[in-house]
Amino acid sequence: MIPDASHNIQPTLTGPTIELRPLQSSHQEALVDAASDGELWTMKVTVVPGPETAGQYIATALAGQQAGTVMPFVIVKRETGQVVGSTRFWKIDRVNRKLEIGHSWLSASVQRSGINTEAKYLLLTYAFETMNAVRVKQRFCSTAKRIVAAFLAF
Repeated sequence: MIPDASHNIQPTLTGPTIELRPLQSSHQEALVDAASDGELWTMKVTVVPGPETAGQYIATALAGQQAGTVMPFVIVKRETGQVVGSTRFWKIDRVNRKLEIGHSWLSASVQRSGINTEAKYLLLTYAFETMNAVRVKQRFCSTAKRIVAAFLAF
């Protein structure tokens, strides 16, 4: 995996229609706007930032980034520059070359559009080819049948 000395370096991952950009404090308003499309903060499956929780959501993600155990991203449509969600690597274990993908969510208007598939492809490619991971986990809630079906189609 990436050596510990460079764990705070986080790239932008670019695909045909989206970019996964490193999450920054300045993304707070854009994340709330994205989550407002469907009032996603009411979801029970994952934590999505709402107007009152976005600051803490970002602070927690950035603290994990500083510790070297998290790589948080915003999902941005390349054509418009619009933030439409978030995802991250977490539980990064450099010694054992493993990590998890999670904390993923998308604005309601872009769900089932292929953006999630593209984001997962970018993450998996980076994890295996650049970070040299030997194990990548993706966890699903048993009530998230649509999400599981989409991932299995991948």
